[in-house]
Amino acid sequence: MHGWHISNNATFSEAKKSLEESVQTLSKEEDISLLLSAYNALGETLDGLGHYQELRVITLEWKAVLDNYKREALEKGYTPSLNGRYLYCTLAATVAEIETNNYDKAAKLLAQALLFLQTKAR
Repeated sequence: MHGWHISNNATFSEAKKSLEESVQTLSKEEDISLLLSAYNALGETLDGLGHYQELRVITLEWKAVLDNYKREALEKGYTPSLNGRYLYCTLAATVAEIETNNYDKAAKLLAQALLFLQTKAR
């Protein structure tokens, strides 16, 4: 996420639509790796388009997918390493808050991101 805005909105609006369709389709698959990548790309696209309210909604959905996958994996006895994936999601949410001047919430999200980063580094 860079806070830049895309000049060719028509092209990137098409990309947004395609990524939204990809998220919808991939959400039906058991393997979530492509779904998480689609969420990341959609987050970047929404950031580029300046659609920060939509980015907020997407990051909540994205986090719910991660939480659900983690819960199911733990129930099956697996211990998935998702800190990197949570980090991407949390940073995308942080961008949405910064770009809409919600600095207190952004600071809390950055603190969360730092925890994911520190845990990942261990």
